[in-house]
Amino acid sequence: MVLILEERKLYPQTKALLEASDEDRIYEIKSEHFIPHYRVQKVLQEMDDLMNHPPTHRMPNRLLLGKTNNGKSMAVLKFLKANPPEINPDGEAVIVPVLYVLMPAVPKERAFYLKILETLGTKHKTYAPTTDLGSLARRALSVIGLRLLIIDEIHNVLGGNSSERKEILRIIREMCNELKVPIFGCGTPDALSAIAIDDQLANRFVPIALPNWKPNNETRALLNSIEMFLPLKKASGLSQPDILKKILSLSEGTIGEIIALVRLAAIDAIKKKTEQITLSSLEEIDYVPPSIRREQAERLLGINKKKRKG
Repeated sequence: MVLILEERKLYPQTKALLEASDEDRIYEIKSEHFIPHYRVQKVLQEMDDLMNHPPTHRMPNRLLLGKTNNGKSMAVLKFLKANPPEINPDGEAVIVPVLYVLMPAVPKERAFYLKILETLGTKHKTYAPTTDLGSLARRALSVIGLRLLIIDEIHNVLGGNSSERKEILRIIREMCNELKVPIFGCGTPDALSAIAIDDQLANRFVPIALPNWKPNNETRALLNSIEMFLPLKKASGLSQPDILKKILSLSEGTIGEIIALVRLAAIDAIKKKTEQITLSSLEEIDYVPPSIRREQAERLLGINKKKRKG
């Protein structure tokens, strides 16, 4: 298949870079870009619908599930940028329509309250009793005009013992009831098991899955969108069947790895003056699939453990 420059679709800012220096183009490729695609737009719409939901006795919640590096953070960051805190000169606190909080690695009640207070920048005594920290966190959340609470790494709930798991989920349920604010949880597929510990809470969370990418029209559209950001002087045709399959094979189907692989191949194309990503160039670049990287790390850890035992 022959691709010519006139058939290419590039974003205006990308097209403007075609005559820039190699260094500037490589810098642009390494820079962070929001890649629009159907999945992320759907997630953003779900978040927007939640944020604009009227207060009710039983607020709706969502649970975004996906493997690491498969687009959860991309969607959340985009939404946070679109809904930043606002100055509120007439109120007692800034307006924070969307609050992002990480679930502590060990899901203790105290640690969760501290995460909220630290995220909001609320003055507090670190060694205050847990009940006082809880009251302060609830008070802080009630005066910021909160409309959506995002809890990331919610699968960390499983890191606690039985009583800690039940307690942290009870707190989340009570916050949802008291504040009349929907919750958008994010995590690995294990998050579904974490939420299921609390029957009342589980019934309120509708799961949204982000599965690995497959060789289909959705992935073709994604690769076409990614290519529109690449300031290469020749078209690559990333959505061609053979190149698409190679990208999915190497990246193992997560969007973070797909972008990392294409970025590496594009930089290699500039450095080698080929100005194009091809099937052969994908095979030649120094890219190690994530599963092999994990195996290499595990082997190194095993060697280190043996050394320490000796």
